[in-house]
Amino acid sequence: MKKGKLIIMALLAMAAVACQKEPEPTPAEKAIGNHVRNETKVPIHIETAVKTDSTTYAKEINRRIGIYELRIIQNGQRAEKYAKQSMPKNARIMREAIEKDYKIIAGLDSIRNHMGSDTLGIAYYDYEFEYCTADEKGKKTKPKKAYATVTPTNKVITWSLKRTDIHKAAGLSIPGYRKLLDELKTKEEQ
Repeated sequence: MKKGKLIIMALLAMAAVACQKEPEPTPAEKAIGNHVRNETKVPIHIETAVKTDSTTYAKEINRRIGIYELRIIQNGQRAEKYAKQSMPKNARIMREAIEKDYKIIAGLDSIRNHMGSDTLGIAYYDYEFEYCTADEKGKKTKPKKAYATVTPTNKVITWSLKRTDIHKAAGLSIPGYRKLLDELKTKEEQ
């Protein structure tokens, strides 16, 4: 009987010690923590990171194309307005922006065609995470909520304190998108 009690007490003690240890962070939690620390230069600790959604390359390419199509419409309206107001320089700037947006759309179409069925793969996951900083005494502060987009290879694309802001630069997950934008920017500067 004593032996059974000792075994039970030993198991309870081991369980108590196991409960006190913090679980090992997931690769996504590590990536998010490293990215936020590097960007903010603030020592933070990721408390939790929960995957909330996923986006395929096809969906992200379509989202980007939709953004540029809307910009073309808006800039077309502005160009008309400026032309009517005898502001040729502003009208020309809007027309140049429209031309650039058409080139980006064509580039995205080319990327989509080049990727083929790979566009059905996951471009990134949305994460909701909580993080803490340490005060001057080393105590953790109250957790703050933030959001991130993370590729399947755990590369953080964007993060923000606002959920609505995490997709603003998520197009950078599309292979070749950054290169397309950089090439168009270089041509503008020449």
